[in-house]
Amino acid sequence: MTHRIEWLIPDHLLNVVISGEITGDDILRITEDAVEAMERSPAPLVHSILHISGVSKVPTLADIAQVMQDIKPRPRSGWTLVVMATNPIIRWAADFTMQLSGVRYRRADDMGDALRQMRHLVEALDWAQLPEEYRALQQSE
Repeated sequence: MTHRIEWLIPDHLLNVVISGEITGDDILRITEDAVEAMERSPAPLVHSILHISGVSKVPTLADIAQVMQDIKPRPRSGWTLVVMATNPIIRWAADFTMQLSGVRYRRADDMGDALRQMRHLVEALDWAQLPEEYRALQQSE
């Protein structure tokens, strides 16, 4: 499993990219890393794009439920857009995990779709700060 967390719009929009086979411990570690970035932000709400299209295997639902008991809702968590995997089992597990986490989320087909939806949901962000390679994705349909 590999993951990367980066700011797309500093202090306002996180990009979390996960690929490979993930475990319950991975979910916990990735969540802790994202929360750490969120807590360093001075913004009242931090939004995120969770890109899981490269995930090939997820933990059992029982393992996910167990891990999610240790993850507390974050009041500064804004919208989360999930770029889903094509595997229906992974999609279902992702929906289950997001519902247990209590965050406001929507599914997206790809990164361009996620950016367009996020822009519609949170128009007040300074979209001019979005890196150029992502701006092009946001414009395409």
